[in-house]
Amino acid sequence: MPIAVSGMKKIQIIVGAIAAAACSLILPTALRAQTSPALLLKPWDAPGAAENTTTGLVANEGHVQENGDGFQFSSVESEGRFRLFPGNEASPRIGYDVTFINAHTSAPNFPHQLLDASVAGGSFVGIYHDWILGATAGVGYSGSEAFGEGRGWYGRASFIVARKFSDQDAVGVGIDYDGHRSYLPDCPLPGLAYSHTFDPHLDVVIGAPLSSLTWKPDDHWRIYADWLLLTDFDVNVTYMFTKHIGAFVDLETHRDQFWIPELPDHKRLLYLQRRIEGGVNWEPFNGFHLTAAIGYAFSTDFRAGWDYRTTTPYLYASNEPYIRAGLDYRF
Repeated sequence: MPIAVSGMKKIQIIVGAIAAAACSLILPTALRAQTSPALLLKPWDAPGAAENTTTGLVANEGHVQENGDGFQFSSVESEGRFRLFPGNEASPRIGYDVTFINAHTSAPNFPHQLLDASVAGGSFVGIYHDWILGATAGVGYSGSEAFGEGRGWYGRASFIVARKFSDQDAVGVGIDYDGHRSYLPDCPLPGLAYSHTFDPHLDVVIGAPLSSLTWKPDDHWRIYADWLLLTDFDVNVTYMFTKHIGAFVDLETHRDQFWIPELPDHKRLLYLQRRIEGGVNWEPFNGFHLTAAIGYAFSTDFRAGWDYRTTTPYLYASNEPYIRAGLDYRF
């Protein structure tokens, strides 16, 4: 049924409580992207209208494992979203994601620049017997030539229902189509998640394809881990010295896919890189965060294939240290 004014208020009250469960419906290539179901269900860290995260990374000069050709990797990643009604959890919102990779290499037939950019909109569309209904839709481009590779355009859409059963329990169910996914990009896939809060310090989400754990033993420590079914395991440990200064250690997996002219039809360049890093973050004033980190990039692997079910090696880069800087703001 359509959302009436009372329904909108009801969504605003309970959507924050179910976000942890519903957020695990985010599927493999869009684990944290703002143009996936996360656009609709990821909790807002501040009561304002917009949030943005931008980070830049430069790795040490390395080489191609197969033949010793030079290879240096750098990237810029930016994501953000804004809602039409600031402070309203039920507000329609728009999000974007951009990843730009620059590769300095003498390896033949390898693109020097790769771009993935997408935009999407999302909204809660109704309430049915205490189940909240939401939908997202978007479009993106991923290729080696900025918006010039015709095969690089893709679509995204999702439909999600979620419900809070108690102060400790919530469940989310959905179906997601992602034409950019690294597995089965041409097939809508279901997702399921159950969220339980054991106490104010521990939240656990059990689901498919994503399960996660968030533990805050006190005001200083925060430990987060998630496991993407059969593929990735990510961990973040943060310690806040004060309300505005903290340090962290992070293990992350980065994936993306690109259409490039060097590959025949129905084959994409599949990118995977794992990173471990440590750094500090600083909030000089409210809603504005700066991050500086040093890390080690490993398993930097480029493969050719439609998806990861069948691939052939394309380029494997050496493991190298890197530096990263980030800016995060919310208003």
